[in-house]
Amino acid sequence: MAKAVVSSIATPEVLLETDKNLKELSADDILDLERAEVEEKLGRKLKWKERQVLKLTKRRLKKLDKKTSKQNLEEAKTNGLAIAGFVCSIVGLLLSLWFLLAILGIIFSAIALKKIKKTGQGGRGLAVAGLVIGIVSFLIGASIWAFTFWFFF
Repeated sequence: MAKAVVSSIATPEVLLETDKNLKELSADDILDLERAEVEEKLGRKLKWKERQVLKLTKRRLKKLDKKTSKQNLEEAKTNGLAIAGFVCSIVGLLLSLWFLLAILGIIFSAIALKKIKKTGQGGRGLAVAGLVIGIVSFLIGASIWAFTFWFFF
């Protein structure tokens, strides 16, 4: 019950609308001041809802403070090599005899993982999936080729 109430009120706007005195607090005040200091500045105790919203607002502001808008934009983009590696690995799995596509999937996925770690872009799950599926595809394709050559020659 409490989580539902907190999630429905957990916006800085609600914090500011609960009391006219709270409108005087800036984002820096919210981040820098502890609960007791906010209460002292307002001259009264905070209500339970206000305390919960203050906690959640601090968390959100800390996250926003750590990231710039450019980083947020880069994180929203999915790495193209991760997509390419995933697609190559899936096609390599479906066409097991063409295990060369699986090799491309492994290469693209490995490069994508390195770039994602460096830049913080999205698509890490695709890159990991492409890497795993590419390895499995390669093993299946290579074993089919090896069995074929061993059996017929």
